[in-house]
Amino acid sequence: MKRTLLIATTLLALAACASEPSRTLDQKLADATTSADRKETLRLACLNEAEWPASLKKVRTTGRHGMQQRQRLKRAPEIMEMKSLCRQMDDLTTADAEEKLPPQELASKCADKVAAKKLKEGKGWPEHAQRIEKICEEMTGRKIKVD
Repeated sequence: MKRTLLIATTLLALAACASEPSRTLDQKLADATTSADRKETLRLACLNEAEWPASLKKVRTTGRHGMQQRQRLKRAPEIMEMKSLCRQMDDLTTADAEEKLPPQELASKCADKVAAKKLKEGKGWPEHAQRIEKICEEMTGRKIKVD
């Protein structure tokens, strides 16, 4: 009896832990009903992808040292540059943006970033580069040409 109860409890706990896979960018964009929703979806996707390498690193999650370690990872030059590019692409659709770069110039910057990410070796980098490429194409409205 105890064994059956233990097995049932374990199965119930495992079923509760199972989650559905995260939705793709295409699925999220399909759910966006307005252009503002679409813009926000792309902005968040870009900023999340910008932090992708740092988000995989294991850091302390509590205390002052953990907070400092997370902040240091987020201030890495590669991440800061990608976040800046995300904000510049977001400005393309913002009417009151102070300075807008031409979409072709932003697409060229994206192509450089994607090419650099494709050269990196390790688990997940090719997929990361593809996600960045898709986001850049959606935000700039230009096809990204990676050499």
